[in-house]
Amino acid sequence: MELVVEILTGRFFHVEVEEDANVGSLKKAIASKEMFQEQRLVLMLSNGRLLRDDQCALAECGVVDGSIIYLFFTSVGNPNWLTFFEDFVTFFVRDC
Repeated sequence: MELVVEILTGRFFHVEVEEDANVGSLKKAIASKEMFQEQRLVLMLSNGRLLRDDQCALAECGVVDGSIIYLFFTSVGNPNWLTFFEDFVTFFVRDC
């Protein structure tokens, strides 16, 4: 399955994963393609859903061929940032 990934700068790139891939394998594919640190990646679908569980199958999360994944980064070891980010997404993205 080919997915489109957009970074905050507005740059797009494509990444391919298997049909039965999970969130963790998508993070690995993105990290290896763009030389990012895998543990810093925060992924969000275009509908505002965060892809948090690395073991969750992409199909279960609603990811299909051609889906757009928004890529954000977090500092390593700061779990409070992700909670803040979820609150932001809930308030600003999902309510639009």
